Amino acid sequence: MDEKGKYLIFAIIVVVAIGADQATKLWADARLANRLEHPRLVDGPHDFKIDVPATAAGTTLEDFLRADLSGTPDAEVKEIARRYTLVNGDRPTSPTVALAGNETLTVQNRQIEVIPDYFHFRYTRNPGAAFSFLADAGESVRRPFFIIVSLIAVIVIFFILRRTPPDRRLLILALSLIVGGAVGNLIDRFAYGWVIDFIDWHFKRDYTWPTFNIADAAITGGIIMMAIDMLFPGKEVAPEAADKPADPELADATEPAEDAADKAA
Repeated sequence: MDEKGKYLIFAIIVVVAIGADQATKLWADARLANRLEHPRLVDGPHDFKIDVPATAAGTTLEDFLRADLSGTPDAEVKEIARRYTLVNGDRPTSPTVALAGNETLTVQNRQIEVIPDYFHFRYTRNPGAAFSFLADAGESVRRPFFIIVSLIAVIVIFFILRRTPPDRRLLILALSLIVGGAVGNLIDRFAYGWVIDFIDWHFKRDYTWPTFNIADAAITGGIIMMAIDMLFPGKEVAPEAADKPADPELADATEPAEDAADKAA
């Protein structure tokens, strides 16, 4: 891989990382809602709406939600239908109420259980950084601080990339992921002033990892790859350099013994 190839790979990975991050955040923003344990992470309730087509007339509220909210356990669907759903702005009488069609449902609370007791999708808006760093700081301080720090980090990584040889593929991948993740979260901060997090890892109810997003995962993966590259740097030697003696005066010493004997004769 040459210099142009290095920048091409870098650009592709950055674009893919940003695209994956923003696409999943849009999905989370549109399809997840949660009454948070930490109200400071959200500006008021976050609801999402579902349009009921005319063809669904006669379907019960619970059955319709079960089909639409795929991946949500039945018990949670029933709870959502009973307590956290409005039909045309009003509470339904029960989860078994029949829908008339051409209605609008407003779902006020939802989590998606991926692996019971270990992995959920849960919507949060984090105005701070990792582990909610500076989440309680004022908007006038927090937002400019994170934007400036992110921009400086991206600029520094570009300088590192310029000095990185094309054969350091692991380091190039690491730098690409870090920039992609940083820009993904930077877009959120420019647009909203907060970052959307929705991946919730936990062990039952005892241990919970801070909720994160695809951008955070890319940054973390990039940092781990940088550490591996630093601990185990590549020692590849170009074929030309391997074949060429370091000192021209020692070239005769590298000749095969047969060649040396022929010259002596």
